[in-house]
Amino acid sequence: MGQSKLNNTAINNQTRHILGVPFFIGSRESAIKIAMKGGLVVAPSGPGLAVDLVKSQEYRKAISSADLAIIDSSALVLCWRCIVGEWLPRLSGLMFLRLILQQPELKNTGTVFWVMPSADDQARNLGWLVSQGFAHSPDDC
Repeated sequence: MGQSKLNNTAINNQTRHILGVPFFIGSRESAIKIAMKGGLVVAPSGPGLAVDLVKSQEYRKAISSADLAIIDSSALVLCWRCIVGEWLPRLSGLMFLRLILQQPELKNTGTVFWVMPSADDQARNLGWLVSQGFAHSPDDC
């Protein structure tokens, strides 16, 4: 993980630091543009924020140093509204995935590094990606 893409001033004005994580609060179009620059994108779940962020140093480091952290937790949005009084835009991780996969540049071999939970999941997911027109090599996972 390199220097975060959220470190420039224009993008920093579009984040809220919550639980040590710089969550992006800009538009989904802006989130896609940032993600297309490369880097680690995370969409932590409510349970992940409530449990793993506290108990797992590796999880906390990955989430807090990601290049783009989007708000996928309705519980986080609601708690922030109750405590701070500000509505935060929620961008579903599934919606983000659907939007990012529409980018034609990502269909070329070597443009995406896919992280798969298991060998079985990798085989199934890569089969689906190929059926959607995504090229890949063994080095892409």
